[in-house]
Amino acid sequence: MTSTIQSFPEEPFEAQLQLMVGPGEVEPTIFDVGANGGLTARKYRAKVPAAIVYCFEPFADSVAGLEEVFAKDDRVRIVVKAAADGSGTAPFYVTHFDATHSLLPRFTAGRRYYPDWAGPKETIEVEAVALDD
Repeated sequence: MTSTIQSFPEEPFEAQLQLMVGPGEVEPTIFDVGANGGLTARKYRAKVPAAIVYCFEPFADSVAGLEEVFAKDDRVRIVVKAAADGSGTAPFYVTHFDATHSLLPRFTAGRRYYPDWAGPKETIEVEAVALDD
């Protein structure tokens, strides 16, 4: 008895596509949570041209960049809110490295994952939305 084991792609976007785009799925919806400058959204748009991508990003400077990059792409929807476990306002921890801004405070105990220059900068209040909303 032989079995056929189908390999799963090592490249993360290819692996996700196999999980997301099933038979008959012609227009998948993708949530890019913490869209920052749109790198992930651009990859999804290139790999799945029929997808509608919702970019969740609460930080004004990042939103401005997203609006510029996707100004002519009607399949990208920019949601100027943080995706969270509930809707309302939430503290948003801004760092010196925009890719690491977060609703979660910077972890300070144990192993350090970021360079010193990328440390905390300020905390601001942002609008948040639960994905169910």
